[in-house]
Amino acid sequence: MPNLVKFGLRSCYTLYWRKLGPVSTLQGTQIARRYASKYVKNDTVKVRKNGEKSINKVSGKFISPVNKCPEIPQAPCSPSSEHQEKKSLVEQTKILQTEPLTAGQAVAHFATEPKPLQEPATTGDDRKPPKDEGKDSNRLYWLLLAAILLAGGVGVLQNYNVFDREPSKKAADEEEKKKKLRVPLTSAEIPKEVPYLLIGGGTASFAAFRAIKSHDPKAKVMLITDELEMPYMRPPLSKEIWQNTDSTGKLSFKQWNGVERSLFYEPDEFYLHPKDLTESTNGGVSVVRGYTVDHLDVVQNLAILSDGTEIRYGKVLIAPGSIPKNLDIFTAAPLAVQNKVTTFKNIVDYRHLLSVLENAKSVAIIGGGFLGSELACSVAKIGTGKKIQVFQIFHEHGNLGKVLPEYLCKWTTERVREEGVTVMPGNQVVKAEQSGKQVKLHLIDGKVVIVDHVVVAAGSEPNTLLAKKSNLELHSELGGYIVNTELQARSNVYVVSTCRDIVFI
Repeated sequence: MPNLVKFGLRSCYTLYWRKLGPVSTLQGTQIARRYASKYVKNDTVKVRKNGEKSINKVSGKFISPVNKCPEIPQAPCSPSSEHQEKKSLVEQTKILQTEPLTAGQAVAHFATEPKPLQEPATTGDDRKPPKDEGKDSNRLYWLLLAAILLAGGVGVLQNYNVFDREPSKKAADEEEKKKKLRVPLTSAEIPKEVPYLLIGGGTASFAAFRAIKSHDPKAKVMLITDELEMPYMRPPLSKEIWQNTDSTGKLSFKQWNGVERSLFYEPDEFYLHPKDLTESTNGGVSVVRGYTVDHLDVVQNLAILSDGTEIRYGKVLIAPGSIPKNLDIFTAAPLAVQNKVTTFKNIVDYRHLLSVLENAKSVAIIGGGFLGSELACSVAKIGTGKKIQVFQIFHEHGNLGKVLPEYLCKWTTERVREEGVTVMPGNQVVKAEQSGKQVKLHLIDGKVVIVDHVVVAAGSEPNTLLAKKSNLELHSELGGYIVNTELQARSNVYVVSTCRDIVFI
């Protein structure tokens, strides 16, 4: 709103009001006639074409064709009365010249700078009627109204950051950075044909290539992921890794027995470079990082990458994982609010949240499931020792309310509160707006929570983008892949994910 007021005042100030035409559109001759008709007993004036003076039969006044005010006839009266009449006329003329609302700027111009009349002499019957004053008299009003509407529209657009191009630029920078860090650097180094192709870099793909290697030690397996990291464990991202005593983002954690372990399943030396996989006599596993499979040609056994590169496979496993959900209340909010709202799924999300918490003093976690409850406790007891106020907001009656009975649900909620979390069950966010550099959350019970950052941990949904482009069947109600008891969606095409992402037939 302050930006809107500033813009409106600036717009009104910069308009060149002095250059606007007079409000009155009457010409000088018309103003003179109106003046004569107002201050003289009768305005029936007759002017001869030969330029001679003619006498008005009604008033007895002499009218000259020259642009002058009507002469006062010398009626028989005393000198004092004649002087008073002239004085009265002069005063009226002064009033007429100083009142802009009576005749506008044209009267002052006509009175101070007399010019010869350009209008031809006409009789009283031939005079044209004056123009309609209502058409242009409100021009100033409409200009002000247009300026206010324009300021209001720009203010609304600015409030929603319609002119802000930073998010798109940020996404482009991230994509460019991803291209520089991907392995291999160019798709020309990716093998054009592999016996086993795994799409996805999560736990499912790791378990799959271990099973393949145990069955065939010399098998050649290639894994493609759009992430830049080697396969890693995701559960510690919301638990043990937050107990690290430094803030460098070290991807390791201490297990329950006190032994420190890396977040990655295998060291980098375990994997082959993609360009060496084809020539390896003993087989091996290679990971193609930073690339995305656009779609499959299940008839020709081809996987087509987003840049058009084709890879022929013997068998392919689709393990895309899931996509974290966001809430409509945040996706429809202004970009300034969206920039302070994140989901939590992978290493990138962990590093981003860790960097945010370096300067933040409060955070709101939306969701009361496993991820939301674990993350709330971990952030409240962060290993660096920094005190952060954590609000956990969810609509269930207690933590893990969808999976635990009521008495265990209440017990879990009390344990979470003991960790320093402000638990707000039976609630939901109905409005999110910016408050300075923070986010103001309006809850359904009327409470207001102001925090520095918001993390949405409200579940996930199946990642079926590849299925839609590859003409694979999806369940019409549940939305997951349709497979048989062997997890097979097509010949040589297998799908593995969470139970809700696949539907058995």
